[in-house]
Amino acid sequence: MVTVTSQEQTGPDTPDEVVLLPYLDVAGQALAVFGFSAFGYGMTGGRQLALQLLHHPYVEVEHPFEAANLATRLWPEPPTTLDPAEMPTLGIQGTRH
Repeated sequence: MVTVTSQEQTGPDTPDEVVLLPYLDVAGQALAVFGFSAFGYGMTGGRQLALQLLHHPYVEVEHPFEAANLATRLWPEPPTTLDPAEMPTLGIQGTRH
């Protein structure tokens, strides 16, 4: 998932949804949990291109920002084009999710 954020600008309202991911307990194995990482790259105008990577072995995760057109899913079906300059800029509230 990719978003554009800014600590200095206000942005559109963001969904307050929380996505709960289940743990999977299989006898004799460690708990199957999800993997998550996030990182960003600086852009002009104090904005940041933020990337979130999330993997769960058994659950397809839908990010609430994607449904609100505030984020773009890059996998498994990437967009044909991606122009961060054309994406909405999320304010500080967008960095808390």
